[in-house]
Amino acid sequence: IEGIDNPEWQQNRLLRVLKAVALDRCRENASAIAEVDSLLGLTPLPSPEELTVLGAVRVASLLHLGCVNDAQSFIRSFSDVPKGSKNYGYFLRNAAAAFDGEQALKILERAEEVFAEFDDQLGVSTCHANAGAILANSGKASDALKRLDSAATKLSDFGMAYLEEVVANLGYAEFVAGHEER
Repeated sequence: IEGIDNPEWQQNRLLRVLKAVALDRCRENASAIAEVDSLLGLTPLPSPEELTVLGAVRVASLLHLGCVNDAQSFIRSFSDVPKGSKNYGYFLRNAAAAFDGEQALKILERAEEVFAEFDDQLGVSTCHANAGAILANSGKASDALKRLDSAATKLSDFGMAYLEEVVANLGYAEFVAGHEER
């Protein structure tokens, strides 16, 4: 990540977007937010696709830092997010994590619609996984199990890396449903 601080590379906006993503993934969240804010301050604004990625990264980083209220405020004020962007579903999916229950499910439903519009099956599947976790935490174990089973089936097409979270949520939903023996 440090190599991207090279002055020549700093001129490349796409590399800076990727740096913000990498910082978030490495849980260098304060640095990710600073990079996102720097990019959002550019004139002209980044492309619609870049904007949605930056918004998704900012929300995720704020949530990783435990700044739920800040994440919610950002989501409400981020009016520059172009709704026609292929990445808009990822912004919405991350945004849903800043809210509880029905509000989160409503945002995930919209994210799933966007993913389906662009035939992004990975995005659709991760929405099912997230919705399953929310439903399990809301005590709706039967509905959670359906969503998580769907997510596990679909995500298995993308490799094992995507199944870890689903399996953990599935186990929790089974427990909530009273199926401790499974």
